[in-house]
Amino acid sequence: MTDLVEFIGARLEEDEAVARAASADDGGIDDGVWVYDDEWGRVLTDDSSLYSNHDDIVHIARHDPARVLREVAAKRRLVEAADESSGLRDMVAELYVGGVILRALAAVYGDHPDYRAEWTIDT
Repeated sequence: MTDLVEFIGARLEEDEAVARAASADDGGIDDGVWVYDDEWGRVLTDDSSLYSNHDDIVHIARHDPARVLREVAAKRRLVEAADESSGLRDMVAELYVGGVILRALAAVYGDHPDYRAEWTIDT
């Protein structure tokens, strides 16, 4: 499972880098960078409107860099715990819960060129 853990770790590092770059001009990343202005129907940074399409606005506000960084931290904790409890069961060729968790986390990055088909989980 080490390759799978390394794969997920690399994707999380990429997510973190993108979130940090998006918030580079913001002094307090914990406060968030993008805010949805419900009255005017727009996403704002300090003083500028970014988009006017409502679906884009809601998506951008929901995936604020501060939220992405919290998600990355949570996934890293999951990866660590899952890696400690991964492997195959002795009597049956079935994954322990750790292996299932790792494969589920990796599935998010299924379109990445380094993703391996053997990591696919049955749904």
